[in-house]
Amino acid sequence: MAAYRGARVSDLVRILEKGTIPAQIKTIVISIGLSDRLVVNTPLHNSTTRLKTLLHNLEAQDRKIAILQLPFFRINTAELDAGTRAFNEHLTDLFDDCGWLVQIPADFRAISMYPGDASHFDDAACKLLVNLTTNVLGGYLN
Repeated sequence: MAAYRGARVSDLVRILEKGTIPAQIKTIVISIGLSDRLVVNTPLHNSTTRLKTLLHNLEAQDRKIAILQLPFFRINTAELDAGTRAFNEHLTDLFDDCGWLVQIPADFRAISMYPGDASHFDDAACKLLVNLTTNVLGGYLN
């Protein structure tokens, strides 16, 4: 497992381009985008298109892949909701045909881990995301 606080899609692309994933790692789960929700001048389409190419290369190496949509938070502002919606629509357009996309139920709203925070969700939200991811991966995480 690797986690990068505050990472954007472009950061993930750079990591995958420059690094090598060990052969024994057979499952790749990507949960990224919270930092991309409000960035206006980032070439998100370019980054996600490149990410798709890199992930197809990894899938060709017999690896399972899952990409999670962003959850909406109960405390989201209109601006955060619009950014989350736009990011998720972009992911759906680009990745839904691959079978990798972990879609979050439209009515789900994550509870924040901390008051006023729309970036860290509680344990119940984490459990739902793990269950949804497991389903996309065919129960592989069970």
